[in-house]
Amino acid sequence: MTVSASFAAYVDKSGTCRRAHPITNPFPGVLEPVRQALLETEFTPAKAFGQPAAVWVDVSADFRGEVKEGRMAQLVVTLPDPGETPEPEAVPLPPGDPRDAQLPSTALDQLSAMPVPKRFSAKVPGQEFRQPVKLLAEVGTDGKVKRVVFLACPEGLRSWVLASSASWLFTPAQAKGAPTSAWVVLSGVLEVSAGTLRAETTLAVANGLYLLLLLLGGIVWPVERLPGPLGLVGLLLPSNALAEALRLSLGPQPVAPLPQLFALLLWCAGVLVVASRTFRWE
Repeated sequence: MTVSASFAAYVDKSGTCRRAHPITNPFPGVLEPVRQALLETEFTPAKAFGQPAAVWVDVSADFRGEVKEGRMAQLVVTLPDPGETPEPEAVPLPPGDPRDAQLPSTALDQLSAMPVPKRFSAKVPGQEFRQPVKLLAEVGTDGKVKRVVFLACPEGLRSWVLASSASWLFTPAQAKGAPTSAWVVLSGVLEVSAGTLRAETTLAVANGLYLLLLLLGGIVWPVERLPGPLGLVGLLLPSNALAEALRLSLGPQPVAPLPQLFALLLWCAGVLVVASRTFRWE
């Protein structure tokens, strides 16, 4: 399960986060730990006309965890009012401080550089909670849920509810003695036991690996210029084989890059073997 929490953060000229107000609420218990982590995070300050600037920015943090156990309790099925279109309910958020509107801030279109967190680390401890939810669902002639419209449900729980609804089975509606599809309103209480949520670092790791392959793989500069052992490492990287294959096949006198293609096939086979042994369904 991956959830996202968004905040309006005020970062001053020194790169200190002074305020953090939630914009989205993925589910209960997430906002306060993330807000505290943001207030403790150092930023590279924004710049306007070459000078540090204070600014309000949107900050989003993705967290990964799991729903250890969950069930829908007290489920009530009702028919929607044909004269009234069901509207999604707004997720309640903590009220902001009106005085924060007086904080000096630079307009985003005047910035030459946005504030960047130097290092962000946050953890939301596991918890158990009960959350009222309300859905508009289409039940087919086979009694299975075909489509779902969320009327009241935290963003972070929607993927779990959607996956769970695929296993629900209802007695289908009847019209002229035959089963028929029908839209119904489902109201209930979701009882959840959620594990610890940790901030995602996948993007940073992926970017670091990408830069490493560029620098050592013969793309930024030739492998022959790399010092000592780094040259040998560069020769073995898949990015070097790919770069060399492109040079040979697209050069003035194209040559079939068979050794490089063979090396790339070996890398593909090796990665598939590692993935098959280490991948686990959540």
